[in-house]
Amino acid sequence: MRAVVKAVDRPASDAAIVRDAPMLAYDRGRRELMHAVAVDEVKTIRDQAEALRRYWAQRHDKEIEAACSAIRLRADYEIGVRSKALETEPGPGRGKRSPLGGDLSSGKEAVLREAGIAPQRAREFEKLTDIITEKDVDRLGCIAVAEAKVIDTWRSKAELKQAHRIRRKPSVA
Repeated sequence: MRAVVKAVDRPASDAAIVRDAPMLAYDRGRRELMHAVAVDEVKTIRDQAEALRRYWAQRHDKEIEAACSAIRLRADYEIGVRSKALETEPGPGRGKRSPLGGDLSSGKEAVLREAGIAPQRAREFEKLTDIITEKDVDRLGCIAVAEAKVIDTWRSKAELKQAHRIRRKPSVA
């Protein structure tokens, strides 16, 4: 996902950008999702966010990992909204076979399958839209990034205190 990479690939000397990289990554990912037109574009953004989340988990960067998780959650929500909006077009009849063989699928299922989304997974995303609203998704994303930042800061301070204690121990003579 270009959004996360652009936000992170900044010079380390620019402390403000580095400090705010997770929130910038989340905002850019959210904007990309808003500009995505088709379900397959949203699915691509979701897959990229998940891949980046796994990468940053391996690098032990909880802040960026949380931002990628928030982008993925937002993409899941968007897929559910767009899946609900697709009209089902049953064709000549359910269960009937086409003259060329094979089942006739609805327009909705065809679009989702073309995007690489299984019907069961689409139903799960649709249930997500019944459970929470778009504002809740935004809040969850911002909270996840902020919590990761607080936890990371707390760990850094604890590590510094520990290192300071080790350096200050008097030597036994």
